[in-house]
Amino acid sequence: MRLRVRGIPTEQLDHFRRGGAEANGQPALVRVAEGVANPCRHCLGLIAEGDRKVVAGHELTEVCREILSDATVAYVHIRSTYNCFQCRVGRG
Repeated sequence: MRLRVRGIPTEQLDHFRRGGAEANGQPALVRVAEGVANPCRHCLGLIAEGDRKVVAGHELTEVCREILSDATVAYVHIRSTYNCFQCRVGRG
């Protein structure tokens, strides 16, 4: 099975940049990127050190529910575009 990794939509990023609430109901944060390991959730590229970045929880609930509706799937690992483990989602 092929999967396609897509960044968050531009409209969602603009919402976060304006201080809109993220998935946890908190306003998104704007921070200065430090170091070289700052993946952009919008373009899926790297954010350059010193550039501003948006830090926000993104809603994956619907996608995880769809995947976990298959009884043969025990859990979902969420990883960045660089294959860094983010979290594990299971049935609760």
